[in-house]
Amino acid sequence: MKNNSESRPFAVSFLAKSGTGKTTLIEKLIRIFAKKNYKVSSIKHTDHKFEADIKGKDSWRHKHAGAFSTMLLSDDSMAFFSDIKKNDVFNGASFNTDDGINDDASDRDVKKTGILNSSAAYAADGDDRRKEILKSSAHAGAGGNIHNINLIDSLIDKFFNDADILIVEGFKDIAIPKVELFRKELNPELHLKYTDAPDCILVCGDVIINNLKIPQIDINQPDKIAVFLEKFIKDKKEKTIT
Repeated sequence: MKNNSESRPFAVSFLAKSGTGKTTLIEKLIRIFAKKNYKVSSIKHTDHKFEADIKGKDSWRHKHAGAFSTMLLSDDSMAFFSDIKKNDVFNGASFNTDDGINDDASDRDVKKTGILNSSAAYAADGDDRRKEILKSSAHAGAGGNIHNINLIDSLIDKFFNDADILIVEGFKDIAIPKVELFRKELNPELHLKYTDAPDCILVCGDVIINNLKIPQIDINQPDKIAVFLEKFIKDKKEKTIT
């Protein structure tokens, strides 16, 4: 849907306790936005070691829900999957990461579906620039001050500049719009962690919390959540223009 090649994707982070249904909701939102012809990308941050592209895992679910590209990031590893134009690959196009390394397509694993498996190209044991990105992601994940290295901007510039919407799972300390999710069964006291943050734009749970100043939408109504985010994106763009 990208109409303005200079516009940056809208990045939003979803935060919740394990078991709340964060990945399920994100999967549904990706499907909704993809059906509306948005180019959706996603980043999943994990504190654990991982194997990429395993059926049923979060990043696999994001990609198969219709994400244009998806990234799985831990403190010492990175895997990135993206749709590509097959003609570009088989015509000998190169993939320049703008960090001094030019990855020739002939050395890359290209699936028949036109999906480029570039996890090897962006592994943690790569050059210093890649290590810098991974280091900053680990620092952000640990709750550190990341003002010196703007992780999301770095990742967008390098991997996600073609996206319309970038859905981030985790990274609670990065200054991007946040959506906090909860379920009363897992949070009986209805104690929310991020509603005092100036960048928390929406709360989605299975009950309504009285006297909460932030907008609330039922976590089980992804269509309404998608409409809210679309309006937020539109309003933000209009403010930027004016």
